[in-house]
Amino acid sequence: MKKIDNIAILEDELIRYSIQLDSINELITINLGNSDISKSKEQERLYFLNDYIKDISEQLYNLCSKLTGGDD
Repeated sequence: MKKIDNIAILEDELIRYSIQLDSINELITINLGNSDISKSKEQERLYFLNDYIKDISEQLYNLCSKLTGGDD
């Protein structure tokens, strides 16, 4: 298998993980908006985790762009 093929496969996997993390982030955001949890440590942890998921997703997307040399 050529190196270019390996990069394309890796890019596809990273994009898929990024999309999955975006979906998780969106679901958590929706659930937090509909939640009856009062301002507490638990809610703070959920917001932290949600922000962390979003950050990882963005990093994966940026890595894909670097691997392919593109801006998409």
